[in-house]
Amino acid sequence: MEASVKKFHYKEVSKEVSYRVLQCLVAILILTFPLFSLGGDGIDRGAPLSAKVVVLVADEWCPYNCESGSDNPGFVIDIARRIFATHGIQVRYVTMPWARAIVETRAGHFDAIVGAVPDEAPDFIYPTVSQGESIDGFFVNKGNSWVYEGVVSLSNQRLGVILDYSYGDQVDAYIQQWSGKDLRVQLAFGDEPHRINSDKLKYGRISVMLADTFVLSHQMFLSKEFGRYDLAGTLPPDPVYIAFSPVIDNAEEYSRMLSRGMVKLRQSGELERIMKRYDLNDWQ
Repeated sequence: MEASVKKFHYKEVSKEVSYRVLQCLVAILILTFPLFSLGGDGIDRGAPLSAKVVVLVADEWCPYNCESGSDNPGFVIDIARRIFATHGIQVRYVTMPWARAIVETRAGHFDAIVGAVPDEAPDFIYPTVSQGESIDGFFVNKGNSWVYEGVVSLSNQRLGVILDYSYGDQVDAYIQQWSGKDLRVQLAFGDEPHRINSDKLKYGRISVMLADTFVLSHQMFLSKEFGRYDLAGTLPPDPVYIAFSPVIDNAEEYSRMLSRGMVKLRQSGELERIMKRYDLNDWQ
């Protein structure tokens, strides 16, 4: 940097002017040089060194957590930002495949995963108050008369689910029993697993899709295909959380911040205002 600054000097200017120009350039560089760190995969994991940052990761699961960088990143992200801001902590949200999010956060590369249920990552640190509620539903193509009546009723169906998602003990056991053995259980993964399963159901490669009811409704609304599928049954609701890596130093403290913050947001009416941005209501 020193050599490049010296090349800026012009012979015709006086030493005093050159010195003042040099001072200005150094000041500008100090103020604008990005104090960020990039991981080997190109993901911006850093922030100004003077700032406190919590990095949240997940696959897109809108309306819980939506597109990173958008004006409406999802109500769980809005909740996290509102709560952590009161403690002077900045929230950075990054999207990636769910299986990778769990593995890298467990290793301490990120601080927390978004939209988790305890069965998916039982070793993580969870708040005592949830950041949402998920209701998984069994969806079929319109006109299909099949109805979910327990895991036994899945035996003659081709079920589409998502890798490393948890759907409750009974369904998880069924998935583990048949995954990879034949076509009755098919796992979607990658950046758009919900879209993959939706397309597979649409074109008959699977006969039943298990998906969060809010997520699928949002997806169908955006694609203008609302009403394409029928709901053939639901599973009991599950609380969902921002779950913190078991190896980071502040995991317990962060989880307590979220728990206390959720109570305050709910009491103040701020939580309801956040939910209304996504045409939803408080789940309690």
